[in-house]
Amino acid sequence: MDEKEREASAKWVIATLSQDRLLYLSSLIKLGFEFGMDADTPEFVAFLEASLGSSAWMFRDSIPSSSQMNFLEQLKQHNQRAAEHEDFDQQGKQLVGKIPGVVYFFMRGLDMLQNICGLLDVSVPFSGIMLQSCMQVLQADGYWTPSRALPAPKDAPKQTALALALRAKLQELDDAGLVLGAQVAVLAGMPGEEGDWLCKISCGRMGTCFGAPVTDQMLMPMLGASPGPLLLCLLAALCHVTAAGQQVSLDTPVAQLWPDFAQRGKASVTIGQLLKHEGGLAKPFPSDLTTRGFCSEWRMEEVIAAAPFESEGDWLSPVLGAVVASLLRRMNGRKSAQDALAAALERLGLQEDIAYCRASRPDGKAKVAAHAGRVPRKSVPMEQMFEWLEEKMENLDAIAENPDRVRRRWLSWWGLAAERPGSADPLLINRKALLDGESCLPGRGLRANAQSLCRLFGAGLVPQEFMEQCAAPARQVAITSKQEWREVSGCPDVAAGGLQLFKFRNRGGNGQVMAYGYADGSTGSVVLRLPSCSVAILLSNAANNTRHVGHTLLSIVAAHVGLELDWPAEPPRHLPQKIGGLPEAAAAPTSASAKQSAGAAYNFNNNNSNKDNNNNDFSSAASLKSAGPAGGGRSAEELELQRKLAEMEAKVATLTQVLNATPPPDATPSSVASEVQRQASPVLPQVVQPSPQQQQPQAQTRSLAGIWNSAETEGLDTLLEALQVPQMMRSMAGAASRKLEVKIVGDKVALRSTTTVMGNEVEETLTEFTVGEQFEGEQAMGGYYVGEAYWAPDAENRNLQLEKRFMMDEKEILFEEDYVMKTNDRLAMTTTLTGQLQLGERRIEVHRPLAFA
Repeated sequence: MDEKEREASAKWVIATLSQDRLLYLSSLIKLGFEFGMDADTPEFVAFLEASLGSSAWMFRDSIPSSSQMNFLEQLKQHNQRAAEHEDFDQQGKQLVGKIPGVVYFFMRGLDMLQNICGLLDVSVPFSGIMLQSCMQVLQADGYWTPSRALPAPKDAPKQTALALALRAKLQELDDAGLVLGAQVAVLAGMPGEEGDWLCKISCGRMGTCFGAPVTDQMLMPMLGASPGPLLLCLLAALCHVTAAGQQVSLDTPVAQLWPDFAQRGKASVTIGQLLKHEGGLAKPFPSDLTTRGFCSEWRMEEVIAAAPFESEGDWLSPVLGAVVASLLRRMNGRKSAQDALAAALERLGLQEDIAYCRASRPDGKAKVAAHAGRVPRKSVPMEQMFEWLEEKMENLDAIAENPDRVRRRWLSWWGLAAERPGSADPLLINRKALLDGESCLPGRGLRANAQSLCRLFGAGLVPQEFMEQCAAPARQVAITSKQEWREVSGCPDVAAGGLQLFKFRNRGGNGQVMAYGYADGSTGSVVLRLPSCSVAILLSNAANNTRHVGHTLLSIVAAHVGLELDWPAEPPRHLPQKIGGLPEAAAAPTSASAKQSAGAAYNFNNNNSNKDNNNNDFSSAASLKSAGPAGGGRSAEELELQRKLAEMEAKVATLTQVLNATPPPDATPSSVASEVQRQASPVLPQVVQPSPQQQQPQAQTRSLAGIWNSAETEGLDTLLEALQVPQMMRSMAGAASRKLEVKIVGDKVALRSTTTVMGNEVEETLTEFTVGEQFEGEQAMGGYYVGEAYWAPDAENRNLQLEKRFMMDEKEILFEEDYVMKTNDRLAMTTTLTGQLQLGERRIEVHRPLAFA
């Protein structure tokens, strides 16, 4: 490879390991790929999603060759599904016209190395090795170390206690791989006063592929926090007549300023209703909106004006920022949102520091803008591969479910994200046309530095009396999923002026303090105004596992001014992962009601040389990952470790639950079965017969206590389908085995479960309880639950029954587990799911016996 090819290859690897769509496509083009289709077509979107998943597979951590076959089958289905959407034009030209030979040779070489490592049964982190070489090519030495974290620069003035605490925390977060670029600024003082800086910190890198350090003046991407500055400028403009001499207020109809907005039932919507997310813009995105159109200020104005009125209900309008920018442009009589924003900020001297693009300065130099990004993964274990591929396949399914591209449909933000994942990708802000000002993301494309935002929020731009009116609580949105919780950063309160409200409480007191501002759910960035200071925390890492960083830094700032955050860093455990626990296409409400029950039975072979019911060492929850909530008396380090473990488990939650009850890799196809019966049909007991090689002599003491290995499974697929587990995960069941350890002391029971897949231990959980007493816990499928256990003795055994009740789709679900000793010295575990559940647009009724004979 020549120097340019090496640089492009390095960026391609980094783009794959950070799942950066823009960088991935640009690096392919620089490598010499030729495409026969526009990048905004649905066919190309499908290709890009599939290609990202396939490339990630090449950089996976190597696994034994015998364990790759099942996953390769899923990858094949993944590619086939993408190929179904890769149409050809009338001349028959393929989407990919040319693949450079050097790339093909590189791919074949990687595949050969993976196979060799698999045959040798060794695990090698290919991504870490490749990443180290790639960073050297790009001359970004080191791994994401903040260039200005602790110790403080020697040439800097004396650091405040707050600045030192923040620098220490940033260093700690970076050591954990959670920081890409960051700016933190806190300006103390009353509105309109000059104020004193409590801290001004910048650290990290300009971007994933850039080694330049983040500086105080560098413009950081605001993304979802962009409406904050726009709203302040609009509220200030409402206090003056418009450029056309009109006097407008919160009660003025939007159509008075923007006549086209009156289309399709929106004529009576006022500015105040719009700011409170009551403007009927729940689904403002047409299905034919391309990513290029999404990045066009004029195109977005057209589609918003043409959108039909549809109430936001208990949620938010996804285009508030774009509408505010359009209103500000009309009130200031400017040609673009950038010009209108600059005019509003000019009297504060902030027009170059809060902008949509790298604005030119009087000296002819452009501001340097940081890129949003994700820290590339140094390791790609199989659970990460599952997560990535499942996300890609969900996007492909969303495209496949809507083949009619002629009929226009109107989409919510979640619908747009599914059908046009590139448009909803936070890394879209790195698009060159947006950086250069050739196009504009009016609602999500602002860039700023932390100091300029503090000055704006502390400048008293809006008269105090009107600001108090606009900062009064107006409504609270309903959060029904972790997806929604993260979108609003856990703060669902909306002010009358459209700003987001943040609740704090006095340390050591009972009083509550409200702050107004805006937060970005993808990075954790937040800018807000407290009574005594302005705070701006800007972050550029848009990875799923780093969203809590802003909350962590803000809690340090709050403690310095005598406050505590009144919302958690992570979403409540009982919330489902996505809206309604289902993708949007399948989440339509239905009036049908049915009782649904599903179950699976598992047989375990005894793995004990000596079992004794009365002399077991009872395990402590401190030594294992507990299935229940955190207990008291733990150190901060232990709680942080538990939080990280919970975060990791949440990422692989679906996979883990699928694998928890699967047979070993050598199980025969007939050992896994499922059955669907109508409610009126008789339910006959199902008998699981052990194979000859699994028969064991009857033990002298038949007790639940001991260590058991999984042998056979029945009804698993039905249970997983009822729990809405994706097909990919259900099909992985044959690649794993489970070990169950039961310890009993009187009425105290400990169930320790260990799951092994592809030769590696992927999950270990411990559930402890006292029989006859209520207990609490959490499982990946279903979330938080309240449980109770009972002894169900028979003539010879002391069998165990567990009941777990949790909420799914706002309905109570009963999850029953029965542990029964069989006459062949086997332990039969039967799981029964009972309740009202919806599977897509249909309902099923499945009945399983409580125990297997």
